[in-house]
Amino acid sequence: MYGSIGDFLRTLSDDSPWLWGVFVLAVMATLSLGLYALWEVVLRLVSRLGRRVTRSRQTTTDSGRS
Repeated sequence: MYGSIGDFLRTLSDDSPWLWGVFVLAVMATLSLGLYALWEVVLRLVSRLGRRVTRSRQTTTDSGRS
């Protein structure tokens, strides 16, 4: 499997350098957008969990003072 992928990439880079460049740019753009989306989701979830913990602490301390 890896040999066929290596052969494909080798022939693509030898035959047409412009196509190879566009392929590399497309792969990099896809990876960057994917990582951006992943971290956006992770950071939003962490933010929501942090707000929940803060609210639960506030309600616990508020009810304890009464």
